[in-house]
Amino acid sequence: MDGRLRVGEVALRCLICGLAVLVAALVGTDTQAKKIVYLERKAKFTDMKASVFLVIFNGIAACYSLIQGLRCMVSLIRRDALLNKPTAWLIFSCDQVKGIYL
Repeated sequence: MDGRLRVGEVALRCLICGLAVLVAALVGTDTQAKKIVYLERKAKFTDMKASVFLVIFNGIAACYSLIQGLRCMVSLIRRDALLNKPTAWLIFSCDQVKGIYL
C-alpha cells in the first residue's frame, strides 16, 4: 500500500509540474491585437501585472513540484520514508501555502 501511495504522489507531482509549466508558457507567449480606426495595438502579458505574477508564481510552483517529485522518486527508490516529523510538517506547510496562492 505504501509503495502505491508514493507512486501516486510522484505522478501527481509530475502532473502539477507539467501543468504549471504549460500555463506559464501559454500566458507568457500570448498576444492579442486590437485595431482602433487605423491604429493597431498589440497587448502582451507584460502589460498587466496580474499576468506577470501568474507567470512567476506558476514557474515557482513548477520548480517546487519538480523538487518534491524528485524527493518522492528518491524515497521510492531507496524504499525509506521521511526520517523526522519536522521535515514532514515543512513539506505539508509548503504544499498548503502553494495551494492557497495558486
